[in-house]
Amino acid sequence: MHCKGGVGRAGLVAACVLLATEAQSTAADAIAEVRRRRCKTAVETTRQEEFVAKYEAWMRAGEAGGEAGDEG
Repeated sequence: MHCKGGVGRAGLVAACVLLATEAQSTAADAIAEVRRRRCKTAVETTRQEEFVAKYEAWMRAGEAGGEAGDEG
């Protein structure tokens, strides 16, 4: 998966993959790792950063109550 520039949306997905695979444990660490490996501007916008943070929260909620999105 790749966006036109390979920085914003692609960086967002890469950060989420790092969280999903437990290669990084926090959104901030995942974003920092993507920026370190790709470029300083990866995950370009505040909105993209917020998405990664919400994804981390969603992942943690799933860990606390079984599978993420489980209804019971």
